[in-house]
Amino acid sequence: VSIKHENVVYELSDIENLTESIKVSTIHRKNSSETTELKIITLEKNDTTIAVEIELYNGKTNLKVLSNEMPKIFCDFPLIGTNDFTLPFVINNPNFNPTEPRDGVWLTDHNTEPKILQNKEIFLNGLELYFELLDFAIKSDWGNIFLLANTDTPTEKKWFSKSWFEENIQKPIRDKLLKLPIVTLENGERTSIQNEEGKANIYFPYHSK
Repeated sequence: VSIKHENVVYELSDIENLTESIKVSTIHRKNSSETTELKIITLEKNDTTIAVEIELYNGKTNLKVLSNEMPKIFCDFPLIGTNDFTLPFVINNPNFNPTEPRDGVWLTDHNTEPKILQNKEIFLNGLELYFELLDFAIKSDWGNIFLLANTDTPTEKKWFSKSWFEENIQKPIRDKLLKLPIVTLENGERTSIQNEEGKANIYFPYHSK
């Protein structure tokens, strides 16, 4: 499969199943002067797909930073304007109900509107996939796990409810991250921020002005 965009050709060269639900796709990005290799991890459920980029270095899998120019929400095609929507993954579903200018999807507090409820359900499916990816990445000892902990509240937009996002997406992610071994210690081992009783395992230095 090949796609050409602005004199750059993207060619899918391989798909490997890491688990029953987790795949890695190898894509070659070709222009007139060079070819670079991209590796994309995807998970799918009920037409919802989430994706992150990885790279292999010295035999170790490392997560890569999502580009600031990359739209985070796709409805088969990218929704331009969602590049600053704070998610630790890219989410795609052909059944999203986008705004009229296709710069986002409706996630407001009008909970009787079927299109809004459908969009929220898709995001919750994406959250389940994210938790599966997070568990797999930790068990597989991937590098740069902290990149999956990017949980800032997105910039305020007319098409989404900040309170809904914080309660249904941000809070569950943060609650789970607190109990998982995502912090690398000086000896190379990993530990969680809190233990199962909710008490601190480690402390972070901070400075306030």
